[in-house]
Amino acid sequence: MLRHTPKLPYKGLTIVLSNPSRFDRSELISSTGGWFFNKECLAPHLNKYQCDIRLAEDRSAFLPNTKAVLLLGGKALKLWTGLDSLQEIRGTPLRLGDVSAIASFIPQDCCDTVDYESRLNPLAQHDDDDPYEDEDEEGNEKRHGRTKRSNYRFWLKKDTHKLINILEHGVPDSPSVNYHIYPDIDEVLKVLRTTKGKSFYIDIETDPVLNIKCIGFSFGLPDVYVVPFITHEYKPAYAGLASLFATIAIASRDNETVAHNGAQFDFLVLMAKYGIPMGRKLYDTMIAQHRCYPLVEKSLAHGISLWTHEPFHKDEAGSHNHYRTHDDMMRLMKYCGKDIFTMILLKSAIDAYAISVPGLTASIAQANASIRPYLTTTLFGIRFDEEKRQAIIANNDRLATQYIRIMRVLTGPTIKPLISNKTCCAYFHDALDYKVVARSKKTKKPNLGETSLLKLKLKNDNPVIDLLIAYRGKIKESGSLKFTPLPEELKSLGL
Repeated sequence: MLRHTPKLPYKGLTIVLSNPSRFDRSELISSTGGWFFNKECLAPHLNKYQCDIRLAEDRSAFLPNTKAVLLLGGKALKLWTGLDSLQEIRGTPLRLGDVSAIASFIPQDCCDTVDYESRLNPLAQHDDDDPYEDEDEEGNEKRHGRTKRSNYRFWLKKDTHKLINILEHGVPDSPSVNYHIYPDIDEVLKVLRTTKGKSFYIDIETDPVLNIKCIGFSFGLPDVYVVPFITHEYKPAYAGLASLFATIAIASRDNETVAHNGAQFDFLVLMAKYGIPMGRKLYDTMIAQHRCYPLVEKSLAHGISLWTHEPFHKDEAGSHNHYRTHDDMMRLMKYCGKDIFTMILLKSAIDAYAISVPGLTASIAQANASIRPYLTTTLFGIRFDEEKRQAIIANNDRLATQYIRIMRVLTGPTIKPLISNKTCCAYFHDALDYKVVARSKKTKKPNLGETSLLKLKLKNDNPVIDLLIAYRGKIKESGSLKFTPLPEELKSLGL
């Protein structure tokens, strides 16, 4: 069994690998993955010759002065901690006795664009792979806590840096927090009505039809309030819910309202379903995180692992669809409170990071300033010129017809018009024998969606592809313009 004890003075870091990579014949963490791990993850703090590197099956005692353990891969996480989901636990500070630990991805996987390890390495066990990585590019499935393979490299680097910081300075103390679960309504109303000029953190939990079960809020640590709207019996949680709605609006008016994904969910639900207006100062930590790292995951779970040392808690809510007992209600409210707590830490860390990057603070402010106008447009619509709308649609229809006519000339009379994915695949892949660039996750058949068509263009110089891209662009633009205008009787009411 391969193992590399330190050749240089030991720095206290033990690295546990689930398995050797397909390149690790005489040395662990070799080849491209080893270069990346040593140069970008460990450096400049230390290098692999100052670490104890072993495989997951090697459960021998730690070397003296071991302070931290890096568990790489799902098998290492399972054998050493008993925990199953690397996708969820990754980046969370763990304890192995009196030693700190963090789990993350295998270095070679971070350098492979596809999962070559499971295909070419019989020792690889990939229970930590992303089951969505090959889904249709048009798929819109929500990924709860999942990490794309293309981002493994980013997250391993960040997780290793976090563990090295723990190695050098220890795990920082978690800020104190005082949760007020199902508090007295008079206390809630007073806090909401009288607090001015602060950050007003909010998070709502809803059922499938967007009835708000509870709302968490805080004006900064240590106090976090979680207030139910309805009980587990779907009865009003308080007699004065109207007063609660009013004071939420007052608090949003007089403070900067902060939420994670608030622009697409929390703010929108409060305004559209409950008629609670949001103030003029809105801040979305998801948008802010996107401005910091545009290509990586932006969920709250990913943000917690990126910016904080708090444990993963997104599995503590139970099923959001089942809200039938008092225990369900209390569990959900405690979960909501933790969301508020971690969101406060997130915003503080993002703001501190933004100061260190020229222009980033202004970029985040610009993005957040756009939230209210977009919400207003979503709820009340936009002014448009009907004459111009119809003229654009008519022009697009004429162009699309001409594009089809030209494609028919180029493809020949025996080829059906390329107006569907099926006919496009039949022409490019069957008739022209072009290499398949993407497949449907469900049917495994060739798929020529928007991104796939662009990939096909890069590999094949064919004017039919250019015409098809232009045709689809015009059809898509016309489709977005074929909305139903507001009735004239409602326009007269100013709606």
